[in-house]
Amino acid sequence: MPSSPAQLEDAQTKREETIAQPETAKVEVQKPFTFEEELKEKSEQLNVLNIELNLDKRDPIVLYAELEQTDEQPKRKCANHER
Repeated sequence: MPSSPAQLEDAQTKREETIAQPETAKVEVQKPFTFEEELKEKSEQLNVLNIELNLDKRDPIVLYAELEQTDEQPKRKCANHER
């Protein structure tokens, strides 16, 4: 509990600000995003650049599948055949 009038006033101010924050947030959420079109354009440009940068790379899933195939031993036609 605050011991001086200044501390009490400070605590009350902080309390009022805390109570007002949800209302302020509700108002801000209703406002349109002013940079929405710019964000869309930049995202499209980024996607194009990522595609260009990845043209020479192989799909890691395909590479992993190829590694799995090469790790397997070739199956023999005659399993009981001795050497």
